[in-house]
Amino acid sequence: MLNVFYSDNLSEGYDNINFDIVDLPLIAKHDGVELSTGQKAIVRVDNGKILGIHSNSYNLIKNTDLADKLKPFSQQGYEIERLTNYEDKKFKIELVDRDKQMIVADHLVHPRIVVENSYDGSIPLKASAGYYVQVCSNGAIVGNKFYNINHKHNSKFVNNFEMFDSDYVFEMLENFSLKVWRPSLSNSEYDDMIKEICKGIPKPTDKPSMTELLLNKQYYDESRIIKHQDEFAMFMAATNLSTHGYKQGIPYSYMRIMDKNISEIFLNNIFSN
Repeated sequence: MLNVFYSDNLSEGYDNINFDIVDLPLIAKHDGVELSTGQKAIVRVDNGKILGIHSNSYNLIKNTDLADKLKPFSQQGYEIERLTNYEDKKFKIELVDRDKQMIVADHLVHPRIVVENSYDGSIPLKASAGYYVQVCSNGAIVGNKFYNINHKHNSKFVNNFEMFDSDYVFEMLENFSLKVWRPSLSNSEYDDMIKEICKGIPKPTDKPSMTELLLNKQYYDESRIIKHQDEFAMFMAATNLSTHGYKQGIPYSYMRIMDKNISEIFLNNIFSN
């Protein structure tokens, strides 16, 4: 049964998903001899329900760990917009702060944090944050996600979700809301920004690189939607290309370079405001 829980109270919402679980080794018996299967089961303690069976390399990340990381946001005005519990096996928590907002492409967007987790291994641990709103059931958004982590549940990952730094995410969202985006860019400012975003990516000496050409195209696609917000449109174009550029033939190494440049040009400037 699909259990969907709605609440604007963080504590009530977490009560729905914070049941006790354990991981137990699966043992096979043959002629009275116990043999290790190399697998383990994720079991709900109060009713014995098996939520997933995995290899021993699977690293259990409990919803209680997620709750501990997200509760500080409730103290800063964030509310649960939607909490979804799929048969106790996978979960999605969406938080939003409706007291802060900006207009993007005629849409009102708010700071938003989304975290997903599973006990059956159907999805990795995911977390994202940014100013955006989903506008289509296929996942299309208006706005931008500028913080993302995506990790499989394996032994290489930190069990208590240490990589999600609540203080850092909150500060980033707060400062992003205070940033004043230039409504227009001169031709020289535009050219300089293209060069800075693509700095470090190999290019021909006598013409723009393919990455620069694709960034130009992506910018004009964004600027047709995000009118009179030139700098934010450039930020949108750059982060889109640094995330999905592989679909257009950009090597992952170039995308990582772009991501670093974007952080220095836009996000680090946010913290200096």
